[in-house]
Amino acid sequence: LNVSFGQEYEVKSCAFNSGYNDFGPTFYDNQILFCSDKKVHTAINWLDATGNYPSGIYLAESSTSINSDLLSPEFLNKLNTGPAFFDKKNQTLWFSRTIMSGSKRVQGLFYVTKQNSTWSELIPFVHNSDDNEFSLGYPFISEDGKYLYFASDMPSGLGGKDLYRCERQENGWSIPENLGPEINTIKNEISPYLDPTGKLYFASDLE
Repeated sequence: LNVSFGQEYEVKSCAFNSGYNDFGPTFYDNQILFCSDKKVHTAINWLDATGNYPSGIYLAESSTSINSDLLSPEFLNKLNTGPAFFDKKNQTLWFSRTIMSGSKRVQGLFYVTKQNSTWSELIPFVHNSDDNEFSLGYPFISEDGKYLYFASDMPSGLGGKDLYRCERQENGWSIPENLGPEINTIKNEISPYLDPTGKLYFASDLE
């Protein structure tokens, strides 16, 4: 948490927290999207290798709402889905999802666009690993919709997971650009967030 001196904040638990893993909150219009591996839907009736239910994307009206529900059951699979980010400018929901191919298990980025009250078909991000050799996750779209930020352990990185950026162009998304050694380390950097002033926030496990 990056807080300037002189500012005071009170941290409260959201009312919709469960006894399971609830994480990755973001805004969806005036509501809250988050991920959870809780079982609140009859479609979820399997356990993953860790003995937990796979994570899905949930929606709560506000931090004081007790109830939450799956954003859409069609986004579920038998592996983990999320974290997610809603690109309000382009009415597009981005999220990571675990991909299983043989014994390989990685994450890829996917997105759907909202058309009236329905979602489009699931579309894989063009720079997902073709041979499932590396993961992409933790998507974030800049406020102007021009840049996609994400974390990846692709071979061009400086450590474990690095932060990357792609620019939206007329013919699609540019080649991923590593944000460099001023940000990335030999450890893991995840969860990028760019505030309206252009300041980048992220998590790192560098001691």
